[in-house]
Amino acid sequence: MQSSKLIFRLFVLVLFFMVSCVASPELKLAKQAMQDGDLKTAHQYYVNILNKSPSNKEAKDALDQIRPQITAQVRQKAAANLQTSKMLTAPLLRTNLRMLQQASKYDPDGSLLGNDIRKYQNTLSQIDTDNNNRAQKVKELTAAQQFVDAQKTLNVIKQTDPDFPGLSQLNSQFATSYGIFLEKAIVNNYDLGKVEDARIVMKQWQSLGFSKADQDRLHAIVKKQEINVLTKQSRQLIKKKQYYIAFMKLNKSPFKADMQEMINKIRNDGPRFYLEQARKRYASGDSSRAYLEAVKGKELNPDFPGMFEMHRDQRDKILSKVQQYIAIPAFDSPKDNPDIGTQFSDALISYLFRILPYGINIVERGKIDILLQEHKREFSQVADILNVDFIVTGNVSLLKIDRQDNKSQSTVRAPIGEKFIVNPEYEAFLQAGTGQNSTVKPPVKTIKIKEYGNFTINQGSSTIKGFAGIAIRIFDTSKGRITYAQEFNANYQATDDYKDALEIAGIEGDPLTLPTNTEIREKLRKQIVKQVADIVQQQFEKREKSYLKSARYHLSRREKDIAIKKLARGFLYCVKAKIDFKDSDFTEIREKIIELTETDYL
Repeated sequence: MQSSKLIFRLFVLVLFFMVSCVASPELKLAKQAMQDGDLKTAHQYYVNILNKSPSNKEAKDALDQIRPQITAQVRQKAAANLQTSKMLTAPLLRTNLRMLQQASKYDPDGSLLGNDIRKYQNTLSQIDTDNNNRAQKVKELTAAQQFVDAQKTLNVIKQTDPDFPGLSQLNSQFATSYGIFLEKAIVNNYDLGKVEDARIVMKQWQSLGFSKADQDRLHAIVKKQEINVLTKQSRQLIKKKQYYIAFMKLNKSPFKADMQEMINKIRNDGPRFYLEQARKRYASGDSSRAYLEAVKGKELNPDFPGMFEMHRDQRDKILSKVQQYIAIPAFDSPKDNPDIGTQFSDALISYLFRILPYGINIVERGKIDILLQEHKREFSQVADILNVDFIVTGNVSLLKIDRQDNKSQSTVRAPIGEKFIVNPEYEAFLQAGTGQNSTVKPPVKTIKIKEYGNFTINQGSSTIKGFAGIAIRIFDTSKGRITYAQEFNANYQATDDYKDALEIAGIEGDPLTLPTNTEIREKLRKQIVKQVADIVQQQFEKREKSYLKSARYHLSRREKDIAIKKLARGFLYCVKAKIDFKDSDFTEIREKIIELTETDYL
C-alpha cells in the first residue's frame, strides 16, 4: 500500500516537472509577445499554458490584462466605422457585429463585448423592421401610381440595406408598373406635340434599367412618333417663315439623320429669307435686327452667298456699342513729390489693361489731362466729349520711406604681423654665468613672435519702412455723380542685420541687404494699384447679365425694339468675350432673341 502511494507521488512529481518544462518556454514566448505589443499572440500562449496548467496564476493575471485591451481595440474600431460613415446601414452594422463576435473569444463571460453586440443586433433588427414597413409602403404607393414617393421610399431601402430580402423583386415590380406609366406619358406627350417633355420622360424611363429588348422596343415607338411630330411642326413653322425655330427643333432630335431632307430644305430656304430680312432691316436703319437676322442665316448656312458680308457689316456697326471706356487722368501729387501722382495713374492703367475683360477700354491719358485743364475738372463735360462711362481720379496724399539704424561697435584683437625680441632663454643663459669655454650650446639671441593690434568692428541692424496713401474717386457718367470714394493705404517693412568682416581675425562679414527706395516705392505702388483695380472692376457688373437685365426692363415697358438692341449687343458681347455657351445668361439671351425675332417680318 505504501509503495503504491510512493509511486503515485513520484508520478505527480514527474508530471509536474514535465508541465513546468513545457510551460516555461511558452511563458517566455508569451512575455516576449506582450513586450512586442502582439497581444493576440500573447493571449494564445497564455491560454495554452492554462490548458496545461489551470492553476498558473501568472497566466491568469496576464489574460486579465490582455482581454480588456484587445476588446477595447475592437470596440474602438467598430465605433470609428460608424463615425466615418455618412449613414447608418445594415451592411455596416453586420460588419461591426461580425467583428465583435469574432472577438468574443477574448471575452469568455461576455462582460466586455456583450452590451455592444446586443446594441448592434437591436439596431440591425430595427432597420429590418423599418425596411419591411417601407417595402409594404412601396407596394401601396406603386398600386396608387404615386411613383415619385414610391421611388423615394424604395431608395431609402436600397441605401440602408442593399441586401434586404425581396429587394430585387420589389424593385422589379416597381419598375414594371412605373415603366408602363411612363410609356403612356411619352406617347401622350408626343400626341400633344410636346417633344421636349417626351424626351424628359424618356430619360426617366431609361433610368429604370430595362433590358435591351425593352429599350429597343420603346426606341422604335419613340422614333416613329418624334419624326412624325417634328415633321408636322416643321412644316407649320416653315409656312410662318420661322426657319430657325424649325431648324433648332430638328437639330436637337436624336433622329435628325432620318429628317435630313427637311433640314436641307431649311438650310437652303432659310438663309435666303433671313438675308432678305437683314437687308430690309438695314435699309430701315435697324442694324440690331439686321445683325440678328444675319446671325440666324449664317448659322443655318455660313456659305450662303452674301451672308458673310451682311453679318460682318452689321456686326461691326453694333461692335462699337459693346465697348465701354474708362478715363484715368493723372493723379494729384504732394508738393514735395510732383511726379508720384502720374506714376500711380500710369501703373493703374497698365495693370487694368492686362486684367479688364473684353469690351472695357482705357482712354489715352494725355487727352484726358488736357480736357480736364480746359474745363476746370468738370467731369460731366469731359465725359461727354470723350464718351466715357467712368472717370477714375485720385490724390496721392502720402509716400514716405523711413529708416531706423541700431548700430554698435566691438573691439577685436587680431595679429598684424611678426617682430623680433630678445630670447628670454638667452638672457637666462647669460645670467647663469656660463663661460665661453662651456660645452653647453647657448640659445639663439632673438626669436620671432606675432604682433597684435586692436580693431573696431561695426555691427547692428537696419529697418526700412514705407508708407503710401491715396484717395480714389469714381465718377459714373451715366448717373452724373461720384459713386465711389475711398482712401487706400499700403505699407512695407524690411529688417536686416549686418556686421563688418575682419579677415585677419577670421570673422566673416554680413552685408546689409535691404531693398532700395525705388524698390520700396514700387512695392507700395503695386499694393495700392491692386486694391484700386479690384474696385474699378466691380463697377462693371457681369456684362452679359447687365444686357439681359436691361432687355427685361424694356420688355416690361413693352419697348420691344429697344430690348432687341440690348439683346443684340449682349449676344455679340458673349461671342467676342467667349462666354461659355452653357452660361445661363447667354442661354436666356439666345432664347429671347429667337422669341422676339421670329415674328414681325418686313
